[in-house]
Amino acid sequence: TGNENVGDFGIKNLATGLKNLKSLTTFNLDLNDCPNISDQGFIAINDQLKNLTKLKRIHINVENNPNTSEASLANLGSVLKEFDELTEISLRFADNITDEGLEIFFESLKDLQNLKVFHFNVGKSEEPTDKSLFVLASVVKNWKFLLGFMVLFDSCSNITGEGDKAPCVGLQNLEDADFN
Repeated sequence: TGNENVGDFGIKNLATGLKNLKSLTTFNLDLNDCPNISDQGFIAINDQLKNLTKLKRIHINVENNPNTSEASLANLGSVLKEFDELTEISLRFADNITDEGLEIFFESLKDLQNLKVFHFNVGKSEEPTDKSLFVLASVVKNWKFLLGFMVLFDSCSNITGEGDKAPCVGLQNLEDADFN
């Protein structure tokens, strides 16, 4: 992490190599503090994730990357929605995310019936409001096997207690939940 030498060119090369890992079940990518990676590089990774048809768990960190925006998040959502067997999503995302970007991402995940763990952190974004959490609440109801749930907004002052509670309604099977 924290490497200014990693940029879109290197990430695109990594993405090209992913297409050969067809039996991969877990994908971990930590690009925290890599300011030379943009949406273009991150979307190249997303495009190759489509080839990982056995993927069950995905962990991605692109926090503190000023050139990665909600366009990458929306694109990731459009890729992940195709993974029927996905059981775990853990994302730490860039700081410049709005309600609109979150809503598009959350909506794209609504049909992931086998999801057991959902961890999502939006970094230091001040933009999101309760609105995006109410959208998440409508999506989470579809995740019947969800056992672990964490949503963090590191410094968002626009989320109220009502928004914090909304996603938990109807989640009877939860073993672990964290809101911040």
